[in-house]
Amino acid sequence: MRTDSKIGIFDTSISREYSTFAIVETNINMMSPTHGDICTSILNKNMKSAQVFNIKTLDDKGFGLVDNLSNYLEQGVNNSICIINMSFGTINFLDKFYIKKTINHYANKGIIIIAATSNDGYIAYPASLSNVISVAAGDRLEIDHDMQLQKGIDFIAPSDHEITIEGATFRLGKSNSYAAPYVTAMVGNLINEKGMMTIDEIRRTLAPEGTIFIYSPDWIEKAWISPEYRKRDTDFYFDEDERNLQFCMDEIDTLILCTRSEMERYGDLEKHIVYLGDDYIRPSCDRKRYWNKKMRLEQIMSSKEKENVLDIPIICCVFSSETDIIKTLCELKRLFADDGYNAFTGCSHVDSPLYDLEYLPCESDIQNKLEDFIYWQTYYQQSDLILIGTEYVEDGLPFSGNPADMVVTFKYADDRLRVGISIDGGASVEKAYSISNTNTIKEIYHSIVMCFDKKEDE
Repeated sequence: MRTDSKIGIFDTSISREYSTFAIVETNINMMSPTHGDICTSILNKNMKSAQVFNIKTLDDKGFGLVDNLSNYLEQGVNNSICIINMSFGTINFLDKFYIKKTINHYANKGIIIIAATSNDGYIAYPASLSNVISVAAGDRLEIDHDMQLQKGIDFIAPSDHEITIEGATFRLGKSNSYAAPYVTAMVGNLINEKGMMTIDEIRRTLAPEGTIFIYSPDWIEKAWISPEYRKRDTDFYFDEDERNLQFCMDEIDTLILCTRSEMERYGDLEKHIVYLGDDYIRPSCDRKRYWNKKMRLEQIMSSKEKENVLDIPIICCVFSSETDIIKTLCELKRLFADDGYNAFTGCSHVDSPLYDLEYLPCESDIQNKLEDFIYWQTYYQQSDLILIGTEYVEDGLPFSGNPADMVVTFKYADDRLRVGISIDGGASVEKAYSISNTNTIKEIYHSIVMCFDKKEDE
């Protein structure tokens, strides 16, 4: 027997009088419809039947606290909600880590989250995350390939609905938050008809046949790591299960694999896969997500042409093979964030996304497109600066096009870490350190900031 989908409206309060659905917890000023009322009416118009549970996440002015997201989602779990419609988000980069960790935890419990992206066009959280179905407003349900690749927006959907509330009929304007409940209704109808599905199955069913959704591997809550992988001296952004794979299959959501033989052995398991090898081996299981370096290359090569030059500072960190490139970049990114700077931080190592860094391949034939990609990503993410790390090369920098405003070199000589800082191609100022640790990186960070401050004062 079919059971109606239970949908959570995470929004302002909803009034019982404004919906024909089964509403729980209502408390509202009856003088005018709220944003939650409007979203519920859109859902009501486009879905055959459902149970709706209203969880008030926003005040009457449309504001809420990011820190409460986990509590709201826990309420959803406790009330057996399987689909959540979110009309809210943030474009503040400082909120990303908490939101990602929280969303990944509850998405791995099987909750389907549909979220409106930001109306101002910037990348928003949680909408841009791959464990969320992201929606922007348009004329009809469709895919915008560029918006999906660059901003993580899965569907464009109609938002100018004609709805009736308390006998008054009116037409809505263009708004991403009015497009999201339309997609939520499509998802609810689908689940009512076919039963519970994974978020990836839902995307493929609603999208035109052959559509491939590409994301960075931001979805991981807990992973099993290949014994072939050489770990860095810093933490993954996710949890790791170090037991033998046969003992942790029920606890993990992702496999991190390194070799073709591992892909052949484990590739068809119903787990997401991040493959760090050079070849492209597509697993046959399509219920889950897959990422490897070719998918990032495709994302880069599909970037539209930049509209201007990169007009934010570019810091290129060039490392000798003995230095810990990932650890240093992670620490520099964190120090910039602590001072309120949103540093778009990337590295030429394919495992960079495991540490919440961008993977930026250094192949010479993609450099022009790489600059296009970085241009749009830093625009959409409202980045304050670009921090790029790559291996040491003798014959110049691997990042062509826009010259770096600052080059920071890290290399060992005579058992000491020697760090050189050069601005605008000028002479390098070098300092030696007896040991490389967190305090050393903090000193280097302060030297970088001081050099920029001195340049601005000149």
